[in-house]
Amino acid sequence: MLDILKDLHEVLWLFAIVGIFMFLLHKARKEFDANIKKIEEENKKLREIIGVMKENFDKLLSQKKSSEVRVGHIAEKVSPFLKGFPMDPQKVHFLGNPIDYIGFDENGVSLIEVKSGKSRLSKVQRDIRDAVKAKKITWHEFRIDGEELIEIDTEEEENGKEE
Repeated sequence: MLDILKDLHEVLWLFAIVGIFMFLLHKARKEFDANIKKIEEENKKLREIIGVMKENFDKLLSQKKSSEVRVGHIAEKVSPFLKGFPMDPQKVHFLGNPIDYIGFDENGVSLIEVKSGKSRLSKVQRDIRDAVKAKKITWHEFRIDGEELIEIDTEEEENGKEE
């Protein structure tokens, strides 16, 4: 009988230890879940802050780019009067797009593109530069005959009257 009591005593201790372990495990799980919830809430707050910061960054970046473009336009306009400009300012004409200036002097015709900062030539500007370097330049003279203009006007008027 003593052995049975001894075994029962050990079983009761084992149940007590398992019960305490289960209690501690349950308590740890509740704390873990509470910590996870806090972390998720903090994560949400941080994501909101990051979103606001990204919006502010995007706005500042847009303003910076806009001011760079404005400075570039101003630089394009005043560049003929700056030291190092390749031609006499009185002999150049502003085009703006796709090339900034065309110049005429005793040496011939010059195309001048003004760049500031880290700006680069556009694809069209590179194509123009390459065509000039390859001497792929042609001259066209286009004449308008006054009689053809009258015919066009007459045809448009006739078409308009028929409708």
